[in-house]
Amino acid sequence: NVQILECGLSDHLHDQEIFERGSRSTLFFDPAVVCAARLERISLIRLDDFLREQRIDRLRFWKLDVEYHEPEALAGASRILRAKAIDAILIELSHVTFDAVKAQLASVGYRLWRLDRRGLTRTDTLPGSGTYNLVAMPT
Repeated sequence: NVQILECGLSDHLHDQEIFERGSRSTLFFDPAVVCAARLERISLIRLDDFLREQRIDRLRFWKLDVEYHEPEALAGASRILRAKAIDAILIELSHVTFDAVKAQLASVGYRLWRLDRRGLTRTDTLPGSGTYNLVAMPT
């Protein structure tokens, strides 16, 4: 089942202002978004708390696209990650958070794979610059 919630993910419960412009939004100052952007206040929750409240003990798939907030969102999912109870996580990452996310996922037994036209390729680095779609799966 798919459920859309009007909130974001983090490592603790709090409200946060985000910059929003059209289909782009970010917690961080990004000139491409911030110019002519509007501020919106959102609630941030921990994925572990939400899953416990909903009595969900396993996720087949988690799409994580949080514009440089990946380490915090993953920290808020530490219980389910340690249990290796997420089959696959699709993460959009850039060089900004890649090393931190790779270490964080490795510490709970997940490996990163790069997703491209050829399929999945194991990766420990990102080529060039830009953003990449990566898949994390339990080892």
